[in-house]
Amino acid sequence: MTLHPSAVSEFLDKHLKSVFAQPTFSESMYKPICLWGEAGIGKTQLIKALAKKNGYAFQLLSLAQIEETGDVLGLPFLDDTVEGKRTLYAKPAWVPDATGPGILLIDDFNRADPRILHALMELFQFYQTSSWALPEKWFILLTANPSGKDYFVQKVDQAILDRMLHIEVDFDLESWLHWAESEEMDDQLLLYPILFPEQFNAAGLSPRTWTALFIQLSQQANQSKDYQTVLVHAVLPDNEAAFFLSYLHQKNQPLIGLDQLAHLDQIHMDAYLEHIQEQHQQPLLLNAIGRALIRAIASKKIAWEAGQVPTTFWLSKHLPNDVRLEQLAYMRQLWAKHTNLRLEWPQVEQKLLENWN
Repeated sequence: MTLHPSAVSEFLDKHLKSVFAQPTFSESMYKPICLWGEAGIGKTQLIKALAKKNGYAFQLLSLAQIEETGDVLGLPFLDDTVEGKRTLYAKPAWVPDATGPGILLIDDFNRADPRILHALMELFQFYQTSSWALPEKWFILLTANPSGKDYFVQKVDQAILDRMLHIEVDFDLESWLHWAESEEMDDQLLLYPILFPEQFNAAGLSPRTWTALFIQLSQQANQSKDYQTVLVHAVLPDNEAAFFLSYLHQKNQPLIGLDQLAHLDQIHMDAYLEHIQEQHQQPLLLNAIGRALIRAIASKKIAWEAGQVPTTFWLSKHLPNDVRLEQLAYMRQLWAKHTNLRLEWPQVEQKLLENWN
């Protein structure tokens, strides 16, 4: 069964809360979970975001960078005891010291040398090795790339795979857009994968590549076209770079300035949305534009006064009801996160009810 990242995040959120609520460690409840999926679709970021959201401690271990079993089990040293000198093992620096709840993320685990994987078998099952143990209330999550593709990964034997649960993760554009919006990437950039999915998914490119490019362009929006051209060509292959730059620098982009858009009267807003739908026929585009407006209003990037929040976008006869409903849910989600935000759109809700019946 393959799940989108949002569904995986929801499952892990509930699962970890249930695990950490247990009074004692048990092998069945603490069985590690491995997320399998293509490179760059956000598996690692998903887990980091989950830890941040819940206030869990977080430790990352990249097995692709581990070459010696001593980096896992610890290096030996002699210690004086009552019985005489004994060989003990120093706990590696990456092993957490404090009690959780916490997440130990073992990233790209099937890129490790088989010797390293064998050294970790006891950890996967008992959360300890012959020389050290994880503190209480730490949970092991792993990520891996599928075999049989252009990945330099190891074949993992069944004895290791049986020590963990497995979830296949697939890239979901809408989930990625929601995440990208929260990272305050430029809204015009985020429309590109909606309008040109084939270019966004071109061979050799991954969402990680686009994420890095969009973040840099968003943070350096005031740079010249020449600078942007060099940056884009440094990230993308020539064909994809030329296509993306033609979008980036065109004057007739689907999203006009947000402040201008927010202050369109109803007649001009209806005409704008009608044009967008006729030209692109992509409901996800309307969602993205609407959410951009909501964020701009909530952050006061668009000037408004109490009781006079712009509503023509959401009252337009050319906005499908399912999109309007999604927009209201998104508005309430922002409201819940920001205690100083007080937006109520009774007109929009009334419009939704009128058309729904």
